[in-house]
Amino acid sequence: MSTPTRGISGKLLILAVVTLALAAAAASWWFRYAATHQAAQFWGREFTRLIRDAPYVTLIQMERTPAPDLSGFSIFDLPEGVTAGESWRIVSERDISSAAGLTHLRAALLEDRSFDWPVPDSPPATDWKVQLQFRDSMDADAASVTVFFSPQFRWAFAANERDSTNRAISCRPIAKGLQTFFADERQSPPPGR
Repeated sequence: MSTPTRGISGKLLILAVVTLALAAAAASWWFRYAATHQAAQFWGREFTRLIRDAPYVTLIQMERTPAPDLSGFSIFDLPEGVTAGESWRIVSERDISSAAGLTHLRAALLEDRSFDWPVPDSPPATDWKVQLQFRDSMDADAASVTVFFSPQFRWAFAANERDSTNRAISCRPIAKGLQTFFADERQSPPPGR
């Protein structure tokens, strides 16, 4: 007669474990949503996906050219408060797709606590000299987003050639971490050397 009791007890144990697992999954999902929903809404679905998952990441450093140069790089659709129509040239460009700390940088760019909320109407006028370009592939037509940073890494905005809505925000809470990451990347030897 003890067999049916053990069967019921085992079923209750399995039900309790499954219930606990579902509750833990729901709590984990809610925590993740609560920690990232403002940032995901700010960047937008496609930009968020590229920042999180793009296999190709390029660090680009720019400098302003004194006169318009047809071979220079012209930054497109700058946010309010930034002088448009200026000419820039690439000082350095390097693949950092496998750089140490890139996973943490991606996560930081998608965390709500990395930014000062609410989003300002316009950022201060500044030079956006450092950029991270996130690409699905190296094809010219591949989906991409470029995140531009102010010189002290206190401001960021993202843009791409297909989306005219620029999103600028203060990233002051992670400015020191960004400074460290980019300083390390500028000093590290190029991959393969």
